[in-house]
Parts: sequence; C-alpha cells; structure tokens
Amino acid sequence: YFKFETKKLIDKEKFDDFIKKIPKNVYRAKGLVKTNKGSLLFNYVAGRHELEESKADKTELVFIGENISKLKNKVLKELEKTLL
Repeated sequence: YFKFETKKLIDKEKFDDFIKKIPKNVYRAKGLVKTNKGSLLFNYVAGRHELEESKADKTELVFIGENISKLKNKVLKELEKTLL
C-alpha cells in the first residue's frame, strides 16, 4: 500500500476524473478528500466508489492493490494534477 497526503485543496471535478482513471490493479482506496466544494469521505472497492460529505483538515488517501509499488508513481502523478 501507499499513502497520499496534502493540505492543498483538491479540485472536485478533476478528482472525479481521477477516480475514473484508477488502475484496475488498485483493489481498494479510501480516505478523506478536502476539495474546493467541501470535504468528502472517499471509498473505492474494485472499480466502485462512494463519496460522502465529511469533515477533513487535509486530504489523506491510502491505496491498496496488486503490485501497488509499481503503480505508485503513476497514481501520485495523476493526483498531483487535481491540486489547486
């Protein structure tokens, strides 16, 4: 597994696009996302995801999956594109 943390705001629309691009080898992702449209609880399991209103001081995400270390840089690069 690996983590992503930032105190910067995430662009909600770009994060929605990011979710669609999560590689299939990522089985599970979860955490809190602080966006420009409010804070969210993010749950992702095997291609399905949920976003619920929540409270967060920062974005904290965990990604779990097969050969996840090989995907880390790709996923982090895509997440960086969502930052405001």
